[in-house]
Amino acid sequence: MTADLARTRQFLRGSLWSAASVLWTTLALLVVGKMATNALPSQAVGLFSLILICADFLNMLFSGGLWITMPKLAAAASAGERPALIGSVLRWQFRVVAAGSALGLGGWLLARLGLLDGLPATSQSVAQLLWAVVLLSGVGIFRDLLLAILAGMDRYASRATAMAVASLVQVAAVYLAVWSFGGGVPAMLLCLALGYGAGVALCARIVLRGANLKADMGRAWEAVRFSSPLYLNSLLVFLYQRTDTLLISGLIGLEAAAVLEMVKRLPMVLTRVMGAALTPYLPSMSRCLAVPDLATAGALAGKAARTVGFLGYCIALSAMVVREPLIRLLFAESYVSGATVLCLMLITAVPALQAGIMTQALIALGRNRMILVVNIGVIAVTVLGTVILAPRWGLAGTGAAALTGNLCSLAAQTFWARRCGLPVPRGSAFFPHLAAAPFAALSCFGDGWEIRVLSVLLFVAGCAVLRVIRMDDLVTVWRAASPEADAR
Repeated sequence: MTADLARTRQFLRGSLWSAASVLWTTLALLVVGKMATNALPSQAVGLFSLILICADFLNMLFSGGLWITMPKLAAAASAGERPALIGSVLRWQFRVVAAGSALGLGGWLLARLGLLDGLPATSQSVAQLLWAVVLLSGVGIFRDLLLAILAGMDRYASRATAMAVASLVQVAAVYLAVWSFGGGVPAMLLCLALGYGAGVALCARIVLRGANLKADMGRAWEAVRFSSPLYLNSLLVFLYQRTDTLLISGLIGLEAAAVLEMVKRLPMVLTRVMGAALTPYLPSMSRCLAVPDLATAGALAGKAARTVGFLGYCIALSAMVVREPLIRLLFAESYVSGATVLCLMLITAVPALQAGIMTQALIALGRNRMILVVNIGVIAVTVLGTVILAPRWGLAGTGAAALTGNLCSLAAQTFWARRCGLPVPRGSAFFPHLAAAPFAALSCFGDGWEIRVLSVLLFVAGCAVLRVIRMDDLVTVWRAASPEADAR
């Protein structure tokens, strides 16, 4: 088997394992959510959601951004350097989690002693469950870090197995503790922590074999300094993603905010599954640049951008064909008013995924500060666009602002990647949008299913004409995926 085929096969296997594990995890979360909403009253579900948001925020706050950069750092490290790097990073993370947990448990003790009784009722309820926030965030930080390290080690099957087992444990625990025996919010949170813990145990069993826990902490501080711009960027994006619904509720109303919050979940499935399929991309890019082999790295970025553009729009346009029945099936008739913004959000997911490819290319190039600067500008564009367009066009204005912001992000990060010496073909990032634009508009504003189906077919034909999909790429993928490739 040639070196190109070997790289392609390794990438494909990693992509399939990662995408399958995230798809399985997403389905498990839907099952858990269904059981929770049927077993718990609405106020309890609201409190449960707030606890998860708080835990996610602490996860971001105390992670140092290492879960973003460790796939690159572990992949680029030599076999002799990797154990020291992993060991020092794990020790650093343990100290930070211990300090953060002490602060969180201190707040919980204050709540138990009645010293926080002056807070609003909702805040008091959250304070009484700060122990669960600490538990979920602490276990979640190590879960994300260990999964990132496994990606850098090319252990995608082990990574996927850990995620699948964690999801199964969560579903089984919620079924027994909440659905069967009537447990409340604390039981629900313990079930989630149990699932996270199962995943951590499986990952740690592999990672700790190759870790030198006595290594100098200097390596960890170097990793943290490298991650710092992306750490700030992740906090910024997290806060923005959690406040967009609040922004819409103030500009349009609570009903519109509820519709937006629900319909966003469908594009989220697309971005999560396709984003997971790109998990091997950063380690592969980092290995190419460590040589360095800029030509191969640029070709990899171009192929990834073209493939994501083609597959993403195929899925988005196909979902747009049945958008109204899909909304009725998953939500309710009252949410069908969000069909137009659903179309825009599905379309927006494609440049967002491609921008993520360029983000990881910049990480591999060590240009993390550029990512932070670009995303600050993109968030400003999106928020300003929402404020201007939402009062006039409703939720469609929100979708248009999000689409504009993500296209700006893709253009800016592609420009910077090329400026830094990565020869990414311009057409690989933008030809899919050129092929999709007229047919996406036709499908979005077309009422008949015939027009919508025709839009999908015309898009595929347009991609063939613009060489978004190429015969040599298909042949390479087929040869790499075939069992006979092992014998070559």
